[in-house]
Amino acid sequence: VNIDATGVSISDANNAAVNGVGATLTVVSAAGIGTAADAIETNTGILTFVNTAGVVNIDNTGTLTASGTNTTGTDVIIVTSSPLTVDGITALGDITLQSTDDGGDDDHLTIDGAVESTGAGTISLRGGTNVLINAVVTSAGTVIAEADFDNSNNGTLTDAGGGNFIAGDLFAGGHVVNLTADDTTLTTLAGSAQEDYTFDADDSYTVGTVNAVSGVTSEFGDIALDTADTITISEVVESLTGSVDITANGAGASVDVGADVSGDDVTIEAIDAAGGSVLK
Repeated sequence: VNIDATGVSISDANNAAVNGVGATLTVVSAAGIGTAADAIETNTGILTFVNTAGVVNIDNTGTLTASGTNTTGTDVIIVTSSPLTVDGITALGDITLQSTDDGGDDDHLTIDGAVESTGAGTISLRGGTNVLINAVVTSAGTVIAEADFDNSNNGTLTDAGGGNFIAGDLFAGGHVVNLTADDTTLTTLAGSAQEDYTFDADDSYTVGTVNAVSGVTSEFGDIALDTADTITISEVVESLTGSVDITANGAGASVDVGADVSGDDVTIEAIDAAGGSVLK
C-alpha cells in the first residue's frame, strides 16, 4: 500500500479504527503523518515513511519493521504491539520507538539501523521485553533506553549486537542492563536494573541525574561500571543485595567519588598508565 500526500498532511479521521492495512505500507507527506495527539493506526509488517514537516505518529498492530526520515519536520513516534525492528530512523526532534505488551514474552525492540535526532531531541527506546542495540543511536540531547518496560521481570538492554550510543545524557534501564560498547560516548549516565547492571565505555562519564532518575541502582544483582578514562560519581551507586565494582583503567584514568557507593561488597579501582592508583 502506498499513500502519497506530498502537498498535504495525513490525519486520522476515524478515531480508533485502523487507517492502513497491508503487508507493506509506504507513506509520504510534506505536512505530517498523524498529529502529536492522534496517531495513524496501521496493521502492517513493513512501514517506510518520508515526511518533511510536522509529526510522524504511527500506532501499529502486530510485528513491524520500520524505517524513515523526518529530517525537516519535528518528532517521530512509532508504537507497535509487537515486536518492533527499526532499520533506520532520522528526525529533527524527539524520537519515540516502543514495542508494547501483546500478551507474550516477544515484545522486543531491535535497533538494526541508525537512529538519530539531528536537533538534539530526546530519543526514547522502550521494549516490553528486550531492547537490542545493534546500530548507532545518536542525539546531543537525552537518550532513554528501557527494557522490561511493561514490568514483567523479563527483559535485557544490551548492545551485544555491535551498536552503541552517542548521547549527551543516557538513562539505561531494564531487568538486566548489559552495555559494553567501548565507543559509546556520553556526558551523564543514570539507570536501574532488577538484576545485574553492567556499563563500560572508553570515554569519561558522570553518574548523575537523567530523566528525573538519579544514580545507578540494582535490586538483586551486581553493578559494574568501567571506563578507560574518568568516572565521576555525583549520585548514589547502590546494589541492595549484590556487589558494586567501579573501575577506571587507562592513561590518566581516575575515579572521582562524590556520592555514596554501597553494596554487599564494594570495589573502587583506578589504574593510570603507569600502574598507579588515582582516586579522588
